[in-house]
Amino acid sequence: MFGFFRSGSIAVTLVLSILYLVVYFFCLFAGQGDIDVINTNRLISINLPWLVQVVTTPFLVFFSLLFFTFSVNKHRLLDTSGNLPLLFSLLILTTGSFSLSINKFSILLLVLTFAIYGMLSLSNQSKKHSPIFNISIVIGIGSLFYFPIIILILWVYHVLLVLRNFKLREWIMPFIGVGLPYVYFYIFWYLKNGAFPAINYTQMFGFNEVSLAALPWFKLAFTGVLIVIVVLALPSYFKSIQSNKIMARKSLSLITWLIVYAVLGVAFFRASLDFFLLLTLFPVSLLLSSYFEKMKLQKLALLISLSLIIAYLIQLTAGLF
Repeated sequence: MFGFFRSGSIAVTLVLSILYLVVYFFCLFAGQGDIDVINTNRLISINLPWLVQVVTTPFLVFFSLLFFTFSVNKHRLLDTSGNLPLLFSLLILTTGSFSLSINKFSILLLVLTFAIYGMLSLSNQSKKHSPIFNISIVIGIGSLFYFPIIILILWVYHVLLVLRNFKLREWIMPFIGVGLPYVYFYIFWYLKNGAFPAINYTQMFGFNEVSLAALPWFKLAFTGVLIVIVVLALPSYFKSIQSNKIMARKSLSLITWLIVYAVLGVAFFRASLDFFLLLTLFPVSLLLSSYFEKMKLQKLALLISLSLIIAYLIQLTAGLF
């Protein structure tokens, strides 16, 4: 059923962009999205007019996911270059309300996309190390808007450990890069206000209790179906990782490790459930893409595809009743 989206043609990308806009504005006008900017765990807030957010957000989100798909295809992480990662990223992303406003989650999506692209570029650059510094600066800037994004700096060190030989200069770069935005922020604040900002950083650390019971039943049902499919896909995915070339194998493993850092973000940085979902978005979309790309049993593929689509449509429309 998802065979059409295996193609990497521009026509398929346009179809997905139209479908995303339809779902986006459906959720918007059906009142299923949250357009308010959530100002917690941040040093800088974004307060843009409602209309600006509504017009800009879908392009921002779709560009991030399209850029991720481009990176996956460029570096041949999957056997077939196509739009399956874009499809499943959109499918998962539009189940949450965070995709309806330019807030901390939109920023996290951009930071995450840039970080993955930098990591993939680094895997093909034996002598250049500038992506690490650039990635770290972007993470630092993103963490000013939503502090739990800082957890990605640990992932950067993980990337260095896996992809690079030890060089002291490279291991210092992330620390400097993530710290520079804070230095400029404090300098700007001091010049503007004559004093440094009074920030209680202890409130930014700690465990954030995530209550699944607060989620509507239809979102839990879709999540349940998705988890079942992910469990079914795991053996095929790990087999696919082992059969890839060394660099592709390492890159896929590093992206999969984002799930662990999502858990750490919730456990130690008071990150929300939406943060967890966004950080697991790309690993899960790659896993599903690999699974449906290689599935040979047509009846089973049809059954699983229909289950996912029906569960998605139910969670999309059930909130209206």
